[in-house]
Amino acid sequence: TIEALGPRRRQVLALIAEGRTNGGIARRLGITEKAVVAHTSGIYDALGLPVTDDDHRRVLAVVRYLTG
Repeated sequence: TIEALGPRRRQVLALIAEGRTNGGIARRLGITEKAVVAHTSGIYDALGLPVTDDDHRRVLAVVRYLTG
């Protein structure tokens, strides 16, 4: 659930939901793109979004964020 995410991961997810790229998120938060990728991966894990050929995890994470 979204509540399981820490504050930084919630920030990253909020910026993903705004349509920001990893580079844009990194610049906004003053972190590296590598850190954004690590946070994003942690978000997928926390939300139980495995890698599949049929789903786009970034979109699914945003849907979960928006539906609370």
